[in-house]
Formats: sequence, structure tokens, C-alpha cells
Amino acid sequence: MNRRNFLSASVLSVAFLSISSSKLLAFTHNKLLGGGGGGNWTSIVKNFKGALTIIAKQAGVMGEVIADLAEALGLKQEAAALRAEAKNISEKGDALGADDLDAIRTKSESTQVLITERLAESTVLNAKQKAKMAEAAAKYVPAMFKSIQGGIQLVTVSSSAASAGAPGVMDGVSAATAAVDIPVLVPKAISFVSKSVEAGQKLTDIMREKDIAVPDTSGLNDAMAKMV
Repeated sequence: MNRRNFLSASVLSVAFLSISSSKLLAFTHNKLLGGGGGGNWTSIVKNFKGALTIIAKQAGVMGEVIADLAEALGLKQEAAALRAEAKNISEKGDALGADDLDAIRTKSESTQVLITERLAESTVLNAKQKAKMAEAAAKYVPAMFKSIQGGIQLVTVSSSAASAGAPGVMDGVSAATAAVDIPVLVPKAISFVSKSVEAGQKLTDIMREKDIAVPDTSGLNDAMAKMV
């Protein structure tokens, strides 16, 4: 059960008494460090949830696309399993958690390995395969860019939270929960986006080698640089 949805007022009171500002803001990403004082937690929470929703949705899209590619190469069982994970993470929205990211990443990576192997083995792809894979690539590249946008938004959120200091009782349950979740989820989500995009770039490079139409990905590295 997702604790963010069920944090009670009594737990909130305990949280403020037992969790220090330094612990709440012990960020592991280099842009998550900061001092205290006077931030707008309402805005921070809104942007945090918005960024998680973006990443959850685009992770689902990328999972579906990888499943399409797998299916085009005859990997039907792997495609079905990945579609289930993609559907799950798409429905998470701002309830996205670290376990969800781990699950879709693991399934995506293992499926991508098999896709790469099949592409390497296939000296010639038929017209139907190329068409299906080109259609998938047309959805894949925009999803990578959009997921990066979510990651960039998380960097801004973490910086704002670090400078805001620990939320007060008047900031509410959502702020207290976000203050605990941000140090854990932000680095995890940014790492997820980075690895997903890197894997996507390798896969689209191989697709181009197989004469499959792929949208321009030249701006991905510049966009990724904004997350570090």
C-alpha cells in the first residue's frame, strides 16, 4: 500500500518531531544539496508530482515501444511481459515509486538485449518488420525527449526543496511526505531516465544500421546534460 496516500495527521506530527531537516534533505544528487529557509512547499509538491507523472507516462510509452520492437522480431512472450509492466507504470502517475522504476527498467533492459541480438542475427528484415519498427521508433524518440523534460523538472524540484528547508506543520501532509520522498525518488528517477535514454540511443543506432527510419536524436545529449 502506498504510504504517500495514507499518511495520517498523527504520522505527520511524529514526522516533524522525529525527522531532522538534515535527514530530510540528505540528497545524493549533486544538485540536491542545500540549506534551509522559506521555500514554497505547495509549489514544490505540485512540480514534484507533475514530474513523476511525466516520467511514469513516458516510461510506459517506451516500454510499449520496446514491446512493439520485440514483437516485430518474433519475441512475443517477452513483448507480452513488458506490456504488462508498461501498463502498470503508466497508471502510477504521481504515485510512482522506486520499485516501479526498478521493475520496468529490469524488464526493458532484458528485452532490449534480446532485440539487439535478433537485429544482429538478421541480415535482412522484411518490409513488414521494418514498417512496424519504424512506427515504433516514431513514438520512441519523442518519449525519450519528454522523459528528459520530467528529469529536468525533478532537478529543479530538488534544488527548490533543498533551499526551502524542512516543511512546517502548516505546509501539510503532502509537503511532509514529499520532503521524505524527494531525496529517494529524485536520484532514482533521474538515473532511470538517463539509463533509459542511453539504451534507447544504442537501440536506435542499430535500427538505423538496419535501414529502419528513425527520427532525429541529435538533441538528446544536450537535453541530458541539463539533468547533471
